[in-house]
Amino acid sequence: MDFEPQFKSNIETLIKSYGTWFEKNLNVKQKIITLNEIWNLKKATHCNFNHCHGLSIQLTRISIISQTIEYLSIDNSDNVRNLTQLIYYTPKLQRLNWNLKYSSGNEPLLISMPSIISLEFCCCITNDRLKTILQHMPNLCYLKLNLINIYLNGYEWENLFSQSNLGIIYTLPYAFNHIFYLNQYSSKSTCPNEHYYWSYDNVNIFEYINGNNMFINDFINFPIHLNYIRELDIALPINNYFWSIISSWNQLISLNIIINGDDDNIYFQLQQLFDQTPCLYSLKFSNWNDLNMILFQKLKSKSIRRLHFTELRASYRQFFNRNECSALINSILGKQCEVLIVSVNNQTLAIDIAENMIKLRSLIIKCQTNKPSRLNFPSRNNIFVQWK
Repeated sequence: MDFEPQFKSNIETLIKSYGTWFEKNLNVKQKIITLNEIWNLKKATHCNFNHCHGLSIQLTRISIISQTIEYLSIDNSDNVRNLTQLIYYTPKLQRLNWNLKYSSGNEPLLISMPSIISLEFCCCITNDRLKTILQHMPNLCYLKLNLINIYLNGYEWENLFSQSNLGIIYTLPYAFNHIFYLNQYSSKSTCPNEHYYWSYDNVNIFEYINGNNMFINDFINFPIHLNYIRELDIALPINNYFWSIISSWNQLISLNIIINGDDDNIYFQLQQLFDQTPCLYSLKFSNWNDLNMILFQKLKSKSIRRLHFTELRASYRQFFNRNECSALINSILGKQCEVLIVSVNNQTLAIDIAENMIKLRSLIIKCQTNKPSRLNFPSRNNIFVQWK
């Protein structure tokens, strides 16, 4: 590709759509040549690489120092090594928009990046690696982070930025606990009513991670209130703080349960949930092998009409045996069930369920026996079963 002569003399900003053209029309060697031509432009100040898959390899092959590029946007990068290469050959770079997909632990040390004053960073890296990157940007004034699989509480944020020039930090939700002034940093909610600030009225689906998880342990710093939850995924047992999160249970219609352990208190908590959810219709167990069927038989709810039993762990049994089917049929929830999704050992158990759970109107069932049955079904074949 040749930028001479007219285009090169007039260029100040490279077109954003250039990245797509770059990806579709050039082979690897041409891309490397083109990148070096871009870095050799005398008036190019802005450069955007969008949708350039495989760009990481070519970026490490830049060999010309640009004295003009001040803004750079890369939406698809593989590792930190690219940044080190870019900074060395782009010493005037001030503003960087960088989407980092992956970062390995054995990448080289970064060089200092004193020219960068603004960073928009989407990344999936460790906390220590993020801290290292920011420490190499001593003059950073503006920072926007989109962290993937990274959680930092307020004190960790403070430590992360303690050596930077950042003056204002926004986080959602705000993570500090009873801190209004900290060294040279101050904090304030922009909402005139603090109660409304912590109220999330548009959240309809909520997943509450196991209480032993670090996220939940720090979650107590967030006095949030959820008023319109319709679907809830929860791991039992739960801690006491959970009950303060959801302000109203009247909208909950679907509950997905993961059971951790065999403590009887789990079923007490589950019954507590049922007692507070007058509109709960669907109940799902995602690891039914840990379900105590004797205690399950005692659970009761006025509203539950749909039961779903599944086992997400491949190494565990996937099918109900005779005793488990009998417990389901004779349970309080089983007797009022209208929609059932379950896997059973054989077709005989499927017939037992269909004939004895008299309120069923929909049955989705999987049998472990895949061979044609020798039973004499009253229907025309062994796939469809007719019952009174």
